[in-house]
Parts: sequence; structure tokens; C-alpha cells
Amino acid sequence: MKNLRAFKSMASVSTCAFVLAAALGCSSAKPTDTSSDTTEDTAPITQQDDTSTTDNQQAEPAPTDDKLTAESAAAQGYQVFEGTVRVVSPEELVELQGVDIDPAQASGGGTYAVLVFDQETDVTGMLADGSGEHTRSAKVLGIAEHTDYDGYAIDYGNLDSWRDLDGQHVTLAALAENIMFPTDVRLPLGEPSASSVTVLS
Repeated sequence: MKNLRAFKSMASVSTCAFVLAAALGCSSAKPTDTSSDTTEDTAPITQQDDTSTTDNQQAEPAPTDDKLTAESAAAQGYQVFEGTVRVVSPEELVELQGVDIDPAQASGGGTYAVLVFDQETDVTGMLADGSGEHTRSAKVLGIAEHTDYDGYAIDYGNLDSWRDLDGQHVTLAALAENIMFPTDVRLPLGEPSASSVTVLS
């Protein structure tokens, strides 16, 4: 919990976007990347996407008030989620989700951090194909990933920070515009991911 208190005092803003990968059909397929710029990740609380893409979404500042509560975050337009942090490999994530898929079809390896919701939860976010806002019931929320590909990486969030919270129950706040629903095959499969979140407790 002392790590959590340290994380609550830090926040920053960075470019928020996701690599829009083509649907993968075999283990050798790789997603397409349009990025070349990266920014240094400096805050464990605000999870950041260090990859710029053509959708040009911008991250919003996360709440930084030490006294911010779930109620005050919701009043400011944030969605509030409760669950358990898990930091996993693609194989572990597929098993965690209980889906029948070869992890290589949806990932190039790497490491993922997800929030496993206490119960299935309605999440509002943006569709990755640019078609606008969408609300869907979800079981997990992606909160960080680092996957190296040939010449580029998918890198959002701060995995080191989430490793410190692995297995802990937390409450997070996130804006809908910083949440993305996939329109291709990626992990967590069929579930949203957030490029910027704030730990509330």
C-alpha cells in the first residue's frame, strides 16, 4: 500500500493512442505501425501510450488531487473501475480471459498489465476504427503493454509501476476518450484498454 500512496501523488500527460494492427491470422503476422515518436514515461499513476498513430488522440490530464475520491472523479466525468491488477504474459492473459485462441495470433509476445474487474462492468470508450464512442460490457481493462516488434514497439502504460501492484485490489479512474475498444485481434482479446488511468485507492 505504501507503493500505492507514492503512485497517487504523481501524474503526467502524454500522447494517447493505440497502434491499429491488422487482424492477425498466423503466428508470424505482425501488426502495422505508423509511429516514429516516443516520449519518456515518467509517472506510474497516469498510464501512457508512447506510440503516436494517425488517429492523433491526445491524452487528458489524470486527476492529481490526493483527496480525489471515486465520487469526485465520477463527478468530473471519469469512469471509476474496481478490480485486481494482474501483470501477465500473452499465454497467461489468454488463460485469464478463458478464450480459445493461440496467443501468437493476437500478440507478438510481450507483457501486459490488466485490471480484472470485480464483476462484469459497462465501459465506455472509443472504437479503434475511428467510428466513435461505444459502450460495452467488459471483464478486464488493459492498462499497460510492452511488446517489441521488428523496428518498433507497442508501449503504453508503466509496467514497472503495475508490477508493484500485481495482485492488489485497486480503484481506477479513466476518461472515455482514453479508452479504446479493439476492432482487430489483439490482447486483451475483445476487451478495452486505457492509455491513461489514475489510481484512486
